[in-house]
Parts: sequence; structure tokens; C-alpha cells
Amino acid sequence: MADACEMEKLDLGKATSGADGDKQIAGSQQRELLDELVAEILSRMGTLNEAVRCSSLVCSRWRNTWRSICGGVLDFDEFNEALIRRRHDGAADDEEKNRFANRVDQALSCLVHHQNLDALRIGSDLLEMDRVGRWLEFGLAKRVKQLSLWFYYFFSSHSLGLTFFTPEFLAKHDLRRLESLELYGVSSISQRAVDHILSESNCPSLRCFLLNSCVFQKINGGDAVLRLGSSNVLQRLEFNELANVARVELISAPRLLDCWLRGFSLSQVEFGDGIPQLRDAVLCCRQGLLLQWPSRDQFDKIAPRLRNLSIEVVGSDLLPNPAPPPEWLVFKKLTTLGLFVHVKRAPPSFLECTLLLRAAPVLHKLAIWFGDLDGEGEPRGWEGWDSDAARSSTWKHHSLRVLELHGVHPRCGAVDYVRKSELELAANIIMNSPSLSRVVIDTRRREWLHGFRGLIRFSHTTEALRGEIKMELETQLQGCSATSRIHFTYQ
Repeated sequence: MADACEMEKLDLGKATSGADGDKQIAGSQQRELLDELVAEILSRMGTLNEAVRCSSLVCSRWRNTWRSICGGVLDFDEFNEALIRRRHDGAADDEEKNRFANRVDQALSCLVHHQNLDALRIGSDLLEMDRVGRWLEFGLAKRVKQLSLWFYYFFSSHSLGLTFFTPEFLAKHDLRRLESLELYGVSSISQRAVDHILSESNCPSLRCFLLNSCVFQKINGGDAVLRLGSSNVLQRLEFNELANVARVELISAPRLLDCWLRGFSLSQVEFGDGIPQLRDAVLCCRQGLLLQWPSRDQFDKIAPRLRNLSIEVVGSDLLPNPAPPPEWLVFKKLTTLGLFVHVKRAPPSFLECTLLLRAAPVLHKLAIWFGDLDGEGEPRGWEGWDSDAARSSTWKHHSLRVLELHGVHPRCGAVDYVRKSELELAANIIMNSPSLSRVVIDTRRREWLHGFRGLIRFSHTTEALRGEIKMELETQLQGCSATSRIHFTYQ
């Protein structure tokens, strides 16, 4: 412990020389000393936790590196995000990446005698493939419970291809403890590997399976078909934006509670009879706000039991006169509904929303997110908008309590009409919801940070803009007596 106390007194983060050349030499010597001290600490300390504690006393660099490497859990997220930012600034060189990779190898060597590993999360595709492969194999050999591979450069020259992620590779390891598997931005995935993972005989404890922005291998020139035949323990499933996948079949998952299927139209999804407990779902719709189901049989298998539903509206076609849904299309238990409107699509019309709200008679909360700032073109206004539709409507939604509109802020001053149509939609819903008690108007839009998927920030908004939005909405609601009992929030 005396050594630890001495380390606490050290300050290795500053150069003492006054000249720039001396500072550079001192900084280089300090970096070399840090690396030597890391190896020395790891070799002398009895446990990895002691190494983490003592090295954290020396320098904040180490505290960021080792913070999550304890208790049988390895997580490299903090370094990954810093490395991505530095790479964007042109400062992340190969020497720095190799230095970090060597430290990870040293940390893993200290866990070689541990029988099991609780969680392993590798979150950078800026490192060499052989490094990632060794870390992945180490985690599987330690019978890891939670495995996450998050690579942010999707469809780029940096995207990692896990060509060795095959059934033969997985069969070499004991996956019976695996409870959660998350793959984000991984390319060259084999359909046979996914079938191996979804097999209950291979992964009997798997409760969470996530595939996001992944690329599948072609099968004889054709796209893959993901099939969940039978799983008695799976509770959460996410298939989001998968390339080279033609169809998803969910046959039997008695305990499945949460299902995300983004990037697939309803015609690409087959629901079986063995999903009796599904409560939360994210589905994709290209037209009609999910009112155009392929058949009543498909609707009856999951929709009547849903309590929370999010709909990604990606179609760009305008539907000024949508056809009413059939009488059997009723979400009997749906209490929360979210609409994610693609940036190229116009805001949904009042008639579209009316038809959807009629199909959800006990809905308590409606949230609408307007298009992200993803560089795919300017938003489009609603052509042929009927501003008097709500005032002349005789239909009322008596159960709606909360209304949220996110991303009302336009991308540029030239598209103020978009904002006006969004606020008209809000006003129309407010005037026809007598039980409404809370309205949230969020003027921010989400944007991808420097093009990196998974790193999201919100666009800047001002008090003046929020005041302008508030004034516009109050103008739309002139003469509406219901506003006195509603709490409005502008953010």
C-alpha cells in the first residue's frame, strides 16, 4: 500500500520544461513511462481490481482506460468514443491505437485464470480485425453472458467483416450461459450462424438478440431469410436495417415481450401463432400509417395484445385520401403509440391520424417524431392541407391524455410551411381530444454526430424559436376552450 500512496503523489500529465522541444521530449518520455508502469502494475498486483485502483491514482488517462474493466466485465466504450472523435480531428494515429490494444491484451491476460466472464463489449472498428477476433474468442472461451459488438462505420471501408463468425466457429465454444447478444454494424454475417444462435439447443439461456445495421452474406445469389422457429426463453428481439435479408419469420416465442423490426414492410414479416405475450413492438410502414395489414390473420396474431407500438413511417408517397381500415382492425389494448416520420415524407394528415386513433380506442399517449437531419434532402410540406378539417369533425378521441411532437424545428428558413403543417396537425388533434391534459412541443431535431451511427446529438434551439412556435400554435388554437386545462411544455 505504500507504493500506492507514493503513486498518488505523482503527476505525470504535465511537462516541466519551458522550451517546446523539451516539452515534446518530456511528453514522449512520460508516455513511455506510463506504458512501462501499466505493465509493472499488472505484473505485481494480486488482482485486476487492485491494478485498476492503483493505476487510476496516477493519471486520468488510465482511469478512463480501466474504469469498466473490473468485476468480470470488459467495456471499451469510453476509449472508443474518444478515439472516434480524435480520428475525426485527424489525431488518432496507429501508434495510439496499438498502445490501447496492447493494454487491453494485458488486461485480458490478468483474467486468464477466471472461469467465466459476465460481459464483453467491443465498440470500435478502428482496430485491426485480428485483435477484435482474439478478444471475441477470449470472451466466448470464458462463457460470456452478455456479448456486444458495436461498429459505427456501416457500409464504409472501415466496416468489419466477421467472416469467421460461422456455425463452425461458434460450435467450438460453450454458449449455454449466453443471455444477450448485440451485433451493430457488423458485415459478412452468415445466416447459418444466426440459425445456430437462435437454436435453443445451442443457446438455451438467450433472452436478448439484437442485429442492427448489419450486412448478411448472399445465399446462392439470393437474400437471407431469418427464421425464429422456437425459443422458450427469448424475451427481446431486434432486427433493424439489415442488408441482404428478404424476409423475417417469427414462428414461436412464447415469452417474447419486445420486438423491433425496422426496415421491413409488413409484407416481409410472417408472424406465427406462438407469440402470445408480445406487448411492445416497433414496426415499419410505407403507406397508410400501418392501416394496410396484409391479412386479418396476421393482424390477429399480435396486434390485439399490443400495449406499446412505434411505427416508422418511411414512405414518401402522400395519401390525401387514405382508405378507411376494415372494421376488424382494432388495437384493443394499445395505450402508447409513437410515429417516426421519415425526413422525406410529409407530416401525416389529420385524416390519417384520425383513422389511426379510431383503431386505438383506449390510447393514452401519442408521440410523433419528425424526420432526422440525415442529409437525405429537405422535408416536404403537406400539399392540399385542410386546416378546417378538425373544426368541422364530429369525431372525438376521449381517452387521449398526452400529445408529444418532437423535431418541429425546420431545417432551414425556406421550409417554414413544414413547421406550420406540423403545428396544424397538433392543433387539430388537441381540438378533438377532450381528455387531453399535457402537450409537449420539442423544437429540436436529432442529427448523427459526424456521420457516426449510434452517436446522436440534438440540434441547437433558441428561446426565440420556442416563442415563435408557441405563438403560432396559440394562433391555431384561437377559440378553443380546451386549452385552459392543458399543460403546455416547449423545449
